[in-house]
Amino acid sequence: MTLPDYDVVILGAGLAGGLLSRQLRLSQPELRVACLERATETSYKVGESTVELFSNYLIRKLGLQTYLYENHLPKNGLRFFFDNEQKNAPIEKMSEIGSFGLPFHPSFQLDRAAFERELRDSGSKLGAEILEGCKVEDVEFGDPHHTVTFREGGSSRSVTTKWVVDATGRSSLLAKKLGLRVPETQHKCLASWARLGNVVDLDGPDIDAEWRARTRNTSRRLATVHFMHRGYWIWLIPLRGGVTSVGIVGDTKHVSRELLTQAGLRDFLHSHSACRDLVGDAEWLDFGAYGQLAYGTKQ
Repeated sequence: MTLPDYDVVILGAGLAGGLLSRQLRLSQPELRVACLERATETSYKVGESTVELFSNYLIRKLGLQTYLYENHLPKNGLRFFFDNEQKNAPIEKMSEIGSFGLPFHPSFQLDRAAFERELRDSGSKLGAEILEGCKVEDVEFGDPHHTVTFREGGSSRSVTTKWVVDATGRSSLLAKKLGLRVPETQHKCLASWARLGNVVDLDGPDIDAEWRARTRNTSRRLATVHFMHRGYWIWLIPLRGGVTSVGIVGDTKHVSRELLTQAGLRDFLHSHSACRDLVGDAEWLDFGAYGQLAYGTKQ
């Protein structure tokens, strides 16, 4: 029987594809792994705030502890602020829920652009074939091997593989090909976000000393901060280098689709006194939005 070109072909070298290619090469270095990625550059993405279980996987399974501590921020859990109905309460006067110290189990605030670049580079060093600038054109399922056709450098190429893994995220290449995508009719929520520079430091010297003392020796800035409102929340997530991820997740019954524009998000943030005080003079580095955040497949 003819051997396939690869044991595993992964479609997409974002977070999921990069993690899987690293795990496969670490756990079974004899596997021939190819990872096909359309983009040649990595970029900011939502999903910066990790949970402890995921961080445990990154540290124990993938051996990334030193890299994470040297290149990303530790996460000081979750912190919630509750505004009044007029949205004009100073942050010092809001009800607040949060910890007094760093969590026992580590987690991180990830710069996704830097992290995904590290996964691609380290995966390649481990022996995975990371092919960037490749657009997958078709997947033909067969027995015993499948065929993946993609365009690379202006020409078309086909490879055979024992396994195909779809790590294309929202693009859902295989789910769409097989008719597995299903419309989401109940969970109607949108999301809008940006990365900002020069957001006010919640631990900085200009912060009210009495309010700062309420958290004892811990950090508010290092937390994933939420401003909670009926039908939506606003998040602030710190990233290394003075960048802050700011965004909103909201039920479409409670928030306008004007949020799907940068101007709409800016105006919405400025309509909340505490958020306006934090981001009013910030530099906008990027912007993104999903009109329908939730999606699903049959299997």
